Amino acid sequence: MDPLEIAMMSAKSVDPETGLLRDDPGCWTNWEPVELGAGSAIVCAREGYRYRVSCYRGGYDESLSREYCYDEESNWTMLASSTKLGEWLTGTSTFPQDCFIRITVQCIDGSPAACPRTVGDAIELKYVEPAFEPMPGWAESEVDHVASRIEEVREPGDLVLVVMSDIHYSTGCIWPQTARNVHAVVDRIRPDAIVQLGDVSDGMAPADVTISFVTRVLGDLQRCGVPVHSCVGNHDTNYFGSNDQPFSKGDCARLYLDCDDPYYYVDFADARTRCVFLDSFEQKRKERYGFSSHEVRWLKRVLKTLPHGWKVLVFAHVPPLPEIHYWSDKILNGDRLLSVLSRFDRSRRGAVLGYVHGHSHVDQVYRKPGVPFPIVSIGCAKFEDFEECKPPGSFTPKRVLGDASQDLWDVLVVKPGSNKLEFVRFGAGEDKSVAKRG
Repeated sequence: MDPLEIAMMSAKSVDPETGLLRDDPGCWTNWEPVELGAGSAIVCAREGYRYRVSCYRGGYDESLSREYCYDEESNWTMLASSTKLGEWLTGTSTFPQDCFIRITVQCIDGSPAACPRTVGDAIELKYVEPAFEPMPGWAESEVDHVASRIEEVREPGDLVLVVMSDIHYSTGCIWPQTARNVHAVVDRIRPDAIVQLGDVSDGMAPADVTISFVTRVLGDLQRCGVPVHSCVGNHDTNYFGSNDQPFSKGDCARLYLDCDDPYYYVDFADARTRCVFLDSFEQKRKERYGFSSHEVRWLKRVLKTLPHGWKVLVFAHVPPLPEIHYWSDKILNGDRLLSVLSRFDRSRRGAVLGYVHGHSHVDQVYRKPGVPFPIVSIGCAKFEDFEECKPPGSFTPKRVLGDASQDLWDVLVVKPGSNKLEFVRFGAGEDKSVAKRG
């Protein structure tokens, strides 16, 4: 993203002790720190403004990866010492090293001025790209391993999908490395699509910032050159942490799905498989997790139109049952939805291959008596390493920064002919071969 297009927040400056934003009438500051390469410079403030700079370095509070602790400013960088902090400037500031910065601007004479909407409205910048980091050996090895496994497993008529969930993008997170690895695998295996199961960000930032995060993440996936299909996660509604700028269902559908409805389906004719993408959260509803009656009726209609001999694979953010959902004791219409799918499966002799979800941040294959297909949870793409607050019977892989386990996502080979789902893992955890029954 062009750093000059990063949004500025009104009535905000930076606390020099903590590096956090604070209320400060008459000032504007960028919420999302701008990443600069060595040799970058602020040339000058725009006419009528002066500025000061707060510098941050790569690194994060370890509690952010050891528990469900979402940074209040979606910022996984650390405040660095800066001689510029607290000093108002109008001329040039240079940055000899790669860094992240927040820029606070103020009117020179204290009189009201036009609100700078973006960083580019406030300053003139000589921008140098941050230093290019070549793909490390561990990533190259993991790309080779995954590509080789797909070559072994893939057969004519299979559907191949890159599947990931719970990216939880913040400034300074591992996403740039993850996106690089996804690109490398896609280039090698050329899947049919990428499936992103929700929670692109923490949902704690102002709407403009969250939109910037989402645009960046989904843009990275779209540049892989294959279709990208998403589900809307609970954090994607931008409600978390008492956020006063939540998104409506229509907002979410347009931002994350580029359509008007939060649930839809996609047909893959060569694999004779229909993928259904469900909406599983409503922050305004008393029972926030689950599926509306309207959505369940829609699913019935979608199943009725499935060509004979085809299979169905269901994707959602939230699991359909409370026993595998740590955060609530009820999933609205979850049993009803599974009943609809189960009856259809029996009437079409095993047409439903499975239900795949994220949200729980765990690996789990769950089989409910009376439900003739597996319910599969995949772990989170965010760097996270703890076992607390997870569903019983699930598995949380160990994660370590600087090796393959910092990543966690799958290449899913759907085998409609043999009713199998082959999950080939990139990073932490293991491959899974999930048969429809047994």
